[in-house]
Amino acid sequence: MSSPFPGMNPFLEQEDVWHDFHERFLPYVAEVIGSQLPAHYIVKIDEHVFIHEPPAEQRSFLGRGDVFVATRQPPAEANAAATAATTAPAQVVLPSVDIESLSYLEIRDRRDRRLVTVIELLSPTNKYASPDREQYLGKRGRLLASSTHLLEIDLLRGGPRMPFAVLHHIYDAARYGQYIYEGTPQPALRAADQTWAQQFIPPRS
Repeated sequence: MSSPFPGMNPFLEQEDVWHDFHERFLPYVAEVIGSQLPAHYIVKIDEHVFIHEPPAEQRSFLGRGDVFVATRQPPAEANAAATAATTAPAQVVLPSVDIESLSYLEIRDRRDRRLVTVIELLSPTNKYASPDREQYLGKRGRLLASSTHLLEIDLLRGGPRMPFAVLHHIYDAARYGQYIYEGTPQPALRAADQTWAQQFIPPRS
């Protein structure tokens, strides 16, 4: 069953769905665009990498090592070191670091690999205030200041709509209709919009 909404499906914005949709969307778009480009252009998939470290208040000093391993020692020092007693190693818990990758498309000239166009499918990472957004805006500014074309596709509530055929293909292939309506749109719909959206949600089987 194809997506029942006449455009972007707001249920795809759920946190546990959006990244999957994002990563399915771009390879398919690469195929569609690549089949229509002149022979001297190629489409490539690359990715942004965002490293999310814990805030300062969640970090703590773990201490300095009492023993280190040297590459070489004089014979006398090596014998002395062999008799030194060591304590059991300490076990510490390191703060987790979340690494997020988001794909984007590049169109390049096949002959000299010159970058012609960058195509971005915007995610919450790009849109909401955060160091990730600042990193993306920095790259965006460099592209806009160059001769490279930048195409941004914003499907996050109220932005430009993508071609329906692409949405339906990904929706069907990923079988989103079998589970995304068990959750709720994020961000939440207003009461009037929720009533409007309800008419498109397929009944549960």
